[in-house]
Amino acid sequence: MTGLIWNLNMRLDLINRADYIAVSFKGANYMCVEGSDRERWLREANQAWLMGYESLCREGFQRAMASDGCAFEHREAQTNG
Repeated sequence: MTGLIWNLNMRLDLINRADYIAVSFKGANYMCVEGSDRERWLREANQAWLMGYESLCREGFQRAMASDGCAFEHREAQTNG
């Protein structure tokens, strides 16, 4: 039984660790991989929204959602290998 637990722990240690952060956009938080394009676009879109640039905000948000960097997708890809 302990061999099974040890193997499971070793597998979890082999998962590529990444830092996940919550990025605010219009008061909501989006979980992103730190340093990803998604994080950058969400930050820029939120700044545009705060400054009142609605079209720039919308464009930035669309680019963020199309970019890699979703923390949940990243974690799923790591665990399903």
